[in-house]
Amino acid sequence: MIIVKDIQDAVTMERQIRSIIKRARVFNHSKKDVLEELDMIVSDLKQNIDREENAVLSEVLGGK
Repeated sequence: MIIVKDIQDAVTMERQIRSIIKRARVFNHSKKDVLEELDMIVSDLKQNIDREENAVLSEVLGGK
């Protein structure tokens, strides 16, 4: 289960994943192609998570 608190983020992810599915069907992408695109999305998400965690830590540590 994916828990999303921000609607805009959820909509963005939905669009990206639907786009991958559509292109995979229309252009007959291989499993490898689909997995590479999903891996790029996961990498982007990980960078965003790291950035947000660092921002929270900066606020917490800076506020002491």
